[in-house]
Amino acid sequence: MKKIIASIAALSMCAFMLTACGSDPVNDSPAENIVEAAASYASIEEFIKAGDAFDHDGKLINGKDTNTYTFLNSMYSENKNKFYFDAELSDGSTNIIMAASENAIYANMTYGDDVIISVINLEEKKMYMFEPDLKIAVSMEISDEEIAGYAKPFSVGDMLGEKFDTKVSDLSDMVRYNVDIGGEMHTFEMIDGDGFLFDSSGKIRTFLSKNASADTPTYIFNEFTLNIPDGIFDIPSDYEIVDKDALKQYLSK
Repeated sequence: MKKIIASIAALSMCAFMLTACGSDPVNDSPAENIVEAAASYASIEEFIKAGDAFDHDGKLINGKDTNTYTFLNSMYSENKNKFYFDAELSDGSTNIIMAASENAIYANMTYGDDVIISVINLEEKKMYMFEPDLKIAVSMEISDEEIAGYAKPFSVGDMLGEKFDTKVSDLSDMVRYNVDIGGEMHTFEMIDGDGFLFDSSGKIRTFLSKNASADTPTYIFNEFTLNIPDGIFDIPSDYEIVDKDALKQYLSK
């Protein structure tokens, strides 16, 4: 039972971290051909920890011509809060796979040797905590208030902040510079203290805030797509669903 409670707390913490750090889906528009880099870093982790992402000179780009515009537009106009991502914290402490739809949230988080897997079914008003070793899914009823608390941090508006609302078409000009990371050219686009890093194919890799400390971990996205894998919100067929009130009896068998 302690593990279940800790798992719920961890999921809430993850929601807070995503709200603070931001997250993004795939940008299907390739980055422009890059000729010169403003700086070079061995890795994205080094780029983040250097703390100078907002210090490099760049070129003023029309908002609609940026990777950021394509990215935000896909978030607000196409996916309607549906997404899937695979990410890790820049300090190496946490890996997370997450999917969100209008009716469910899936989270698979790894903290060192601990793995926490859960599904929140918003229609059923239930949370299922998976126990892979026991092949069980612990079912817990959740209230409308709890649903709102879990779902809100994973909405587009909350993840990206009030600044990036549904009026993506009004995105102001952004400053862009090119940066060599691990031998691959990336682009960093910034506006009003917020910045988005894209790889050479135009995929989002991280989101930074100028006001955040360089020591504050942020997410590095290995994958971020609007396509949610089939069956990710389902309870595995070989799992037994156990009500949390009957969990003690189940464990005593």
